[in-house]
Amino acid sequence: MPLRSADERTKAGVIQQLTSLTVAEFEALTPLIQNAFLAHMTEWTLEGKPRGGRRSSQYANCPLPTPEDRLLFVLMYLKGAPLQTAHAAVFGLTQPKANLWLHVLVTALQAALATSGDLPTRTVTTLQER
Repeated sequence: MPLRSADERTKAGVIQQLTSLTVAEFEALTPLIQNAFLAHMTEWTLEGKPRGGRRSSQYANCPLPTPEDRLLFVLMYLKGAPLQTAHAAVFGLTQPKANLWLHVLVTALQAALATSGDLPTRTVTTLQER
């Protein structure tokens, strides 16, 4: 059975152990990444090709059906840096599909963090300005 955010949310501290975010932080970041994900998907396909005439829509057997599942997927990968094969197995995906999802979701996470002003800084000057 694939890992789902809803299943883990009810267990004490599991979301924080898997992502380093509290449940409140996780819930606050969810709509931001969802908006960034949808914005990305209006212009690009999951395979990274420019979107043609077809609009993006979620199919019935989507492996990451909720915004929370997508956020859990990308944050667990970034925190633990597992092999993509292992990470894919936990979420019920193949390694190639996990790779596609990771590319899209890392881009969406960066856009979400930039929107919220929480993107990590790369210089001491920028850090001091914060």
